[in-house]
Parts: sequence; structure tokens; C-alpha cells
Amino acid sequence: MKKIGIILIICTGCATNTSDILKIGSDRYTISAAHTGLGSGLTSHSELREAAIKKATEFCETKNLNFELISSETNGVPGITSIDDTLNFYCR
Repeated sequence: MKKIGIILIICTGCATNTSDILKIGSDRYTISAAHTGLGSGLTSHSELREAAIKKATEFCETKNLNFELISSETNGVPGITSIDDTLNFYCR
């Protein structure tokens, strides 16, 4: 029982969030996805990247344009610290 209680406490307050999409150039944008709390739980960088790409793709599609990844950057250690993934992308 004690182990289950500790796991519940660690995961309390954890959440995965994506930022608003910000314009950083004429057709360039950036978005971040993060898992915050007392650790990143079972979330991986690839899951964060997938959430960010999905939101960015939907954003580009509303403009009748295609998502094109420029770069990505990851920070944090899954399961130990908060983690985030930032994408820079084009809508073309």
C-alpha cells in the first residue's frame, strides 16, 4: 500500500501541455510541449513531440498549408524531471 500511495503523490499535479503557436518569421512558427509536475511520469520526449507536431499540423492545415519541421530541441530527463520539446516549423 505504501508504494501505491507514493506513486499517486508523485503523479499528482503532473500535466502535459502545449504552448500557443508563436510566429517567429514570415512563414516560421514555434511551439512547445511540456510535461510538468514532480517528474515527467511515464511521458517520453517522442510523445511530447507527437503532440506538438499534431497541433502544428492542424494549425498549418487551417491556413491550407503544409507543416514542415525545421528543428526540434528536447530538455529534461523522463521520469526524473519535467521535460519539454520545442519545435520550429514552416507552414508552406
